[in-house]
Amino acid sequence: MKKLFGLLLLSVVALCAATVRAQESSELTKEELLKRFLTQNKMMPQERVHVMTDRNHYLAGDTIWMRAFLVDGLYKKPVHYSRFLYVELRNERDSLVSRVKLHEQPERGDSIMRGYLATSPEQPTGVYTLVAYTQWMLNGGESFFFKRNVQLVNVADVEKGLFTEPLVATTGCDAYHRVDSAALEKADAAVIVVHPVLKTDKTIYGSREKVTVTFQAPPNSSLAASVTDNAASVADPRAALHYSILSQPYWHNLDSIYAAKYRMPTYLNEISQEISGTLRGTLRRQPKPNTMVMLFSPSARVFRTVRTDSVGRFCFENFDAVDTVSFTVRSFSDRGRSKGEIVMSANVLPDVVHHLESAVKPVTREVVSASDSALANKMKQRVKFSGGQWEIMLNEVGVTTKKKLRGEDGISKSADRKFDYKEIQAMNVASLADLLNQIPGVVIDVREDGQRVAKYRGKELFFLLNGLEIDQHVREDESQFEYMDSYCNVECIEYIDVVPATLVIFSSTTAGEVDHNSYAVRIKENPTLAKKNDLGSVTFKPLGHQVPREYGITDYSTQEARFANPPGTDLRSTLYWNPTIEVDSTGMGSFSFWTNDNYNTIYTIRIEGVSEGGQLIDAMKRIKMQ
Repeated sequence: MKKLFGLLLLSVVALCAATVRAQESSELTKEELLKRFLTQNKMMPQERVHVMTDRNHYLAGDTIWMRAFLVDGLYKKPVHYSRFLYVELRNERDSLVSRVKLHEQPERGDSIMRGYLATSPEQPTGVYTLVAYTQWMLNGGESFFFKRNVQLVNVADVEKGLFTEPLVATTGCDAYHRVDSAALEKADAAVIVVHPVLKTDKTIYGSREKVTVTFQAPPNSSLAASVTDNAASVADPRAALHYSILSQPYWHNLDSIYAAKYRMPTYLNEISQEISGTLRGTLRRQPKPNTMVMLFSPSARVFRTVRTDSVGRFCFENFDAVDTVSFTVRSFSDRGRSKGEIVMSANVLPDVVHHLESAVKPVTREVVSASDSALANKMKQRVKFSGGQWEIMLNEVGVTTKKKLRGEDGISKSADRKFDYKEIQAMNVASLADLLNQIPGVVIDVREDGQRVAKYRGKELFFLLNGLEIDQHVREDESQFEYMDSYCNVECIEYIDVVPATLVIFSSTTAGEVDHNSYAVRIKENPTLAKKNDLGSVTFKPLGHQVPREYGITDYSTQEARFANPPGTDLRSTLYWNPTIEVDSTGMGSFSFWTNDNYNTIYTIRIEGVSEGGQLIDAMKRIKMQ
């Protein structure tokens, strides 16, 4: 710890030396500067996150297994400021493919954030970016989010004989390149980074043979381990835990700190689920104050009531909900009758546009050599025998006509995206913002004036409601999207489509002022579509936390298990994945796994983790199967 504070003091003095000499703060002692630095860190500590995945190269349809390590930015110790972590998979166009919410529950003895992302077999070949952040990290901005590239290869490309090499540069963020060898040497000297030696009983193994790994690590460490086929993953040191943690810069302005102008957080750390909204009248849409609102979900065992405030707002908090649970919010008067219209707020987490850095393109080419052919054949075999459990079959091609949407007109037939009321209600979304986030290509952004807007293909969307422009109803301090998000009840949308501006220019004077390459969102309302015709009741599925599930570890310890699958069918790319390896007080750790049927293959064993004392742990070893 003395070495850590010594490094901290040296870093603080070096960063502020030039500024201190030029300002009044030059009269402050080193101790006072350090004191102010620590005061700011105590008021607004920095979170840093690293996500370890089982590998970085997947077939479309594979599951991405992951473990997140959340540490303090100054001391590198595991922290529990935030109990929820958002992990997103984004494509090369920065469109959201999927999002999960990881959760820890230390009061139940579960302080490990782990989960998975299931990919679709229809996902196209490309380099995707894994993005991870907490609500608290929004105080620092997007540059402090964790980013890492993963590669997906579509089955169709494999069948065409195209060879796609695993990524070498697995980072999607330039921050990883800020750590040089000298900085790493200093971290090693201060025992901030530890590289345990992984030991196996031998280095060459046969088919379906047991491998036992032992190691010595800092006591009471929390680790994750993976064993992967090198043909499906390239171990890039730049994507290791110590690189991603040490490369993230400090998020406070040092000049302000030394002038004792301390910064306060804008976003609070998220420790529980929150559901909020507004109750208003059905005719004049005026707020309904002091009215009872009930939240209930039998499957989540949640039943709560609150009264709306003076402007009709209500909020339920301090509870947890998994991502499969639906909730119902209902309003009623003191006589028990439904009263008013409920408008749910968008997700508490602000919408984020990530602007991916350091784009990496997949290396896809035709099979040209014997080694290429061998690796391509392995990928084809993985399609047929992934884990020995599933096989992908291409569906027969059928020709059908387009289904006509309710209320569809000539313009809607040319829409880029369109959804009818059945599709919308099946989404179980609570707000227009949540609905738009489900539309590929649409993102919610913040303009320079602070107003939130919706964009499609980089162009700002404007809105038409029931065929009419809404400009005359929008205040100067709000955007069209903000107005529609607060006004529109998704339960009453008959259809919604995204159409080119040129198609609706004749019906809107506003449209004549926008770029003809932009798009418009047309919304048709029909109050009778609301479930049970009751606007005072809303059923929806918020973004809850993911329920972890165990990785299926293959065990060939019995004769029956060894011959359960025919020889040559076990072609797993990930031989072993365990996000919860604990090291006892003596520092000893071990785990075992079984090899597969991939002959003449190199496998990489990797462990990553953090100790209670703030040491970053990273180790790697290779074994061969022949």
